[in-house]
Amino acid sequence: MDSSHPVVASTVVDLDDEDLRGIAGAATLARGLVYARQGRVVAVSANDDGRRLHGVVHGSGAQDYRTSVWLEEDSGPAGTDLAYWHSDCTCPVGTDCKHAVALVAAARTRLGIDPDRAHEAAPPDWESVLAGLQHEEDTEPEHVPVALQLEPVRLGPRTRVLLRPLALGGRGAWSRTLVTWANVEHDRTNRAGIDPEHRRLLVDVAQAWQRRHRKFYVGSGDKVHLDDLGPGWYGVLRDLLAGGVPLLGGARAELEVRLHDDGGGFVLDVRRNDDGSVRVSPRIAMPDGIAADADAPALVGDPPFGAVSISADGTMDLVRLDPPFDRNQARFLALGSVRIPEQDVDRFLITHAPTLRRQVSMTSGDGSIDFPEARPPRLGLVVTHTPKRLEVVLRWELRYPVGDDVVPVLPDAVGPPGVARDHKAETRLLRGPEVLDEVPGLRISVGGLPRLVPATRLDGLPMLTFLEDVLPQLEVDPDVDVRIEGDRSYTEAEEAPVVELSVSDPRISVPGRTDWFDLTVDVTVGGEKVPLAVLLTALATNAGHVILESGTWFRTDGPELADLRRIVEEARALQEDPTSDGPLKVTPYQADLWEELVQLGVVRQQSERWAQAVAALQGDDGRALPQVPDGLQATLRPYQEEGFTWLALLRRAGLGGILADDMGLGKTVQTLAMVLQARDEQPDAAPVLVVAPTSVLPTWAGEAARFTPGLKVVTLGETTRRRRTPVAEAVEGADLVVTSYAVFRLDAPGFREAGWSALVLDEAQFAKNHRSQVHLAARRLPAPVKFAITGTPMENNLMELWSLLSIVAPGLFPSPQRFTEVYRRPIEQGTAAERGPRLETLRRRIRPVVLRRTKEAVAADLPPKQEQLLEVALSPRHRRVYDTHLSRERQKLLGLLADPDGNRIAIFRSLTLLRQLSLDPGLVDPAYDDVGSAKLDTLLEMLGPLLEEGHRVLVFSQFTSYLARARRRLEEAGIDYAYLDGSTTDRAGVVDGFRSGEAPVFLISLKAGGFGLTLTEADYVVLLDPWWNPAAEAQAVDRVHRIGQDKHVFVYRLVAADTIEQKVVALQERKRELFGQVVDGGALPDGRITADDIRELLTAD
Repeated sequence: MDSSHPVVASTVVDLDDEDLRGIAGAATLARGLVYARQGRVVAVSANDDGRRLHGVVHGSGAQDYRTSVWLEEDSGPAGTDLAYWHSDCTCPVGTDCKHAVALVAAARTRLGIDPDRAHEAAPPDWESVLAGLQHEEDTEPEHVPVALQLEPVRLGPRTRVLLRPLALGGRGAWSRTLVTWANVEHDRTNRAGIDPEHRRLLVDVAQAWQRRHRKFYVGSGDKVHLDDLGPGWYGVLRDLLAGGVPLLGGARAELEVRLHDDGGGFVLDVRRNDDGSVRVSPRIAMPDGIAADADAPALVGDPPFGAVSISADGTMDLVRLDPPFDRNQARFLALGSVRIPEQDVDRFLITHAPTLRRQVSMTSGDGSIDFPEARPPRLGLVVTHTPKRLEVVLRWELRYPVGDDVVPVLPDAVGPPGVARDHKAETRLLRGPEVLDEVPGLRISVGGLPRLVPATRLDGLPMLTFLEDVLPQLEVDPDVDVRIEGDRSYTEAEEAPVVELSVSDPRISVPGRTDWFDLTVDVTVGGEKVPLAVLLTALATNAGHVILESGTWFRTDGPELADLRRIVEEARALQEDPTSDGPLKVTPYQADLWEELVQLGVVRQQSERWAQAVAALQGDDGRALPQVPDGLQATLRPYQEEGFTWLALLRRAGLGGILADDMGLGKTVQTLAMVLQARDEQPDAAPVLVVAPTSVLPTWAGEAARFTPGLKVVTLGETTRRRRTPVAEAVEGADLVVTSYAVFRLDAPGFREAGWSALVLDEAQFAKNHRSQVHLAARRLPAPVKFAITGTPMENNLMELWSLLSIVAPGLFPSPQRFTEVYRRPIEQGTAAERGPRLETLRRRIRPVVLRRTKEAVAADLPPKQEQLLEVALSPRHRRVYDTHLSRERQKLLGLLADPDGNRIAIFRSLTLLRQLSLDPGLVDPAYDDVGSAKLDTLLEMLGPLLEEGHRVLVFSQFTSYLARARRRLEEAGIDYAYLDGSTTDRAGVVDGFRSGEAPVFLISLKAGGFGLTLTEADYVVLLDPWWNPAAEAQAVDRVHRIGQDKHVFVYRLVAADTIEQKVVALQERKRELFGQVVDGGALPDGRITADDIRELLTAD
């Protein structure tokens, strides 16, 4: 066509369809108008005078085309103005194409111009120009309505429902051509004007078909049926209706489709015929609301999942089958009915009808049949007592009521004829009551579910448990019938069990080693012996009964037998070889355990040695109690006399112990009294060896000279190598030998060769590490008795207590591994329920060999002690230095804690650095010397008024480098002081100088002066830095607060605020609680020492 074809128009949008037909032709016009209606034209714009349009048009494929249309004026005949059409497009046609027509038609639609009246009352040019630029805002586009057609199609015996998408055509009729499954899925429908939500609902249908057929798209030749949607078909149709997509039924979509929420079911209608036979007819029970004239419902799906019927009123009812029919039901429906001859009717009603009624609905439409009541089966149990044998046989069966009779059926048997088996009920019954699990083997697991064992033979404990505990419950179970055959061949004992005890001397006795006595525990019932292993097994497994060979049985639920089991198991666990099956063994150290056994039974026999040892330990051996020796140059307080008696009784019994009195209560004088009394009883006995810290040797020598001048005391302050005389020669003729831990360790062989009547470890915490050489030397030293003297038998954990007990009472807890399993782990790491009983047992066990008294309990005349914690704020610069190092050390420490044991030294080094930073940054780096120490400032402020009032002050620190800084500050302030640390050579002179009043202040290293000193001349104590171990601090304080003090004592603990020191104080409190739990018998706290202590030290508040 000539592109210069003239048209009469003032603007492009004034062109009507006739103009466009004349320009592009009828075919191109039709296709262009369809494109416009389908919304394929986007991005329309116009020039100023409305004579030029531009736009983008979606092509038939995925290509977009840029299209322009414009009019150019020219002078026509007789001076008329003519507008000539021009168009340009990027499509293959290039000009006068369907895209150009679509652009003009779309522009007209957007401006609301009727193409048939485009030339009527044309608006002014300015109005046309502006109107072309105006678009409707926020208006919903008009969408083409769609529907889903459901057409029942009969395919042989089956009915399938064909599904097709429909769209409403221009003439108001539903069309299959405007929308298909293919263009629904490939998103072409929105170009046809279909609502995107409707499209999504239709896509759900197409994708369900794809999943069923394992295809990626629905082809043009594919048909989609309702059963292709799978089990979720009903929900898909419901969603379509809810989303506004109507369902239309029939070949011409002329029927209204109704979905019914109530499902259809399978029904058997049983009616009696005139000849006495019975006809059973299957039918589909349709829900209410379906017209009476509806066609017989047809099944949909294979196997059927729905039913469809069509009514005369133009409705198609679609019903889901609930539950879906199986193929047998579908075949029966196709068959129509079955006739049962008269002679088989009774068998049908008794054998088949009950089973059918449990599985499907069964009715008699005319009431001609009365169905018998279907009674469920019951579980039967036959209990047979075997004559002359202590056993019972259990047999299970199922019992079916048939008329007035009960028919027994074996669980796995077939039949019998005339019984309608209810396998679902049988499965439930054959799982058996849960009470059967009290006896192992009565139920087993089959496919993950419990099931009865059909026949079982029981004897011994399982038989008793079943007959006494399980059978009474089965007899009242409504689902179980019990029948008992035969008579019982056993009887319950009329008498309670009797426990008899005997102790015999050890087969071999080695001087200096623990004597293990043989312990025999016999239990009898009515004179018949009960094997102890059998009894303990019954108690351990909570069996509740024990049956003897004679058929006599007795209950084991009494508290006495439970205590017997606990004590015997503990005795077994604590002997030298806990895995041995031989006789039990005990030592006199376990006298408390023996007393608990005696309370449970009768002592039949005990060796004289055992009786004497236990009686001596309890002070009940018939001999007079030890008296305070006349040669003691001291008046013992009542509690000190009690302590002396306790020590002397233990020594007399050949046993050792731990004197754990509070510091400052006179443990030394009590021990000296015991040594003097022993010398009075046995003048020719070997000397007593006292091992003490080096700093305490002068104290022992001085105290012995003061209180027991009749004793010959020898002090060994040097090793054999320096002394050039062997130990045995050096101590010849001595009553008391005092040496240091260092000399004792280095000269251990020499001390073992010399003879000793007793070993005393003073400040015994020096031997608390059971892996140390000192501990090994103490254990190996041959001495009849050994004593530990310490106010802190346990500082950090229970193994420290075990270490001392393994020296002084080696038979009490022989194995460190067993002690850890039985006591340490449950107490330190267990739950509250675990800790409580184990802690109480431990207290009872150590009570005979540990004596502890506190100042509050026994020294009421001791002046009061007031303790105060003073928080000292760091200076701003000190704070910045500390926080910087804390951040770095925290990261390093948290990494090291992955292996705390392997990194112990590095961890301790970092923690020590942080503690020193809390005191004075100059201790870590001389570059920080000018930062200063707020604690030393506080100390100087405190000392001024105290010294003016005449008070005397002890100042303790763990760091000698910090004490040196305190020393310089005192010198600068002109304050006189005494100084003691590990390097001090004239220790006694320094101490005597302070005691005589030469200086008002005493600077003391905690390690060098925390024990072995009596400094009651002072009344104020200042602790410059907290130590991990609260016992070490307590020892320092007790240099002042002890017997002989007549002044009120004040203790100040300086703690740097918001530093690791505050965490150390919290850790101290937890360790103090653990000590109180075990040694002082305090209440059990909720917390426990854990591996997280170090992490806690690093956390911010």
